[in-house]
Amino acid sequence: MVALEGYLKANHAGLIFTHGSLLDALNSQHIGSLESWEEPSLAKMVGLEILPIAESARKVFNLTDVPAVIPYISTGYFLVLLRDGPFAGGKLETNVYSAAGWQYVLPSLQFGIAKRSVMRFANENGLRMCEMGQSMANLTRLTFNFSFAASMPLAEILTGMSLSDDGISLGFGDSSVNLTLERPVLERIRLLHAVKKYLPALLTYTEDYSGILRRDGEYRAVYTSLELEAGGDAEFSILEELINWTIDYQPLPAPEDVVLANDIGWDIRGDLLASQLEALGLSVECVTANEFEVYKESPIVVILGGPEAYDGVGSYVQQALSLEEQNAIINGEAGMFIKTNVWKNGQVVIVLAGQDRWGTSRKIKAYLGGLDSAYAELLAEFSEAVS
Repeated sequence: MVALEGYLKANHAGLIFTHGSLLDALNSQHIGSLESWEEPSLAKMVGLEILPIAESARKVFNLTDVPAVIPYISTGYFLVLLRDGPFAGGKLETNVYSAAGWQYVLPSLQFGIAKRSVMRFANENGLRMCEMGQSMANLTRLTFNFSFAASMPLAEILTGMSLSDDGISLGFGDSSVNLTLERPVLERIRLLHAVKKYLPALLTYTEDYSGILRRDGEYRAVYTSLELEAGGDAEFSILEELINWTIDYQPLPAPEDVVLANDIGWDIRGDLLASQLEALGLSVECVTANEFEVYKESPIVVILGGPEAYDGVGSYVQQALSLEEQNAIINGEAGMFIKTNVWKNGQVVIVLAGQDRWGTSRKIKAYLGGLDSAYAELLAEFSEAVS
């Protein structure tokens, strides 16, 4: 994995992996884990970076017989080719096998559709699910409950996780657990969890949301949940187009980050935040509330201060956050939020705020601890995906 990622970055090469590559019964290192987060994995290479949390959830909730990814689900739906990346639209009738479990990156409505479809397949193919479990046990000497896995409990845990300023909370049934992560990992997960509607981007999908995901950064990568290599000429033509797209690397333009703050915000750590963003290659525009109307539809906005911030900043925080979130800031319960589509679709708004100026300073300092080149690349990828 280390050698593969190094080659991809050094040569801006293309990566495509399909269907069973994330089957954790055979290739646990392809998904990775929180304990080895800094180590590369296929899941992280294609933007499924929260999937390693499923490995932790399996342990803490005693779900060791549930694989993160379930293979050999036959969707039977048309594959819709989006007008993005290598495709120009249209549909492909395909009946190749797919994999389920990665769908935690989908918005709640689409995730619900995917889950119901997989559960229906499992209910209608009980014998097949048992045979899958027996075949896997013969191959790996591990026992998996594929029938239960069809309800996608691990994906459900990931979609339902909540983030605090200092960690994440996972729940299953009546149990819950809090995980404390290194700051760069936490901030990356916070951003990915907020923008999962956009990253990783879908290139294709079926009516029950099997599909092809793309990642576009230092290199281009694709994960297809469909076993296209087991299909016919039409499926192979899709693979050919994916290959051509992944090797046609284009560097991502640096997105503009708009930082909104009052004089107090600039004095405490605002200038330092702007400098660090610029050092990571991002374009930064620093504005006051009086200037913000011109910039409020920018794809990336960072606001320093809470709902009671002076000089008009607080009024914009009130527009961005719910009343519950505003009260959490006022009461000192939380102060780091990422919202999408506040003033424009395809927009990220990051709010860093404390009960007072010193509290805001601490939140900015914590956020600065999570800023690195990988985070900046995520912002650039998001900006490109929604442009």
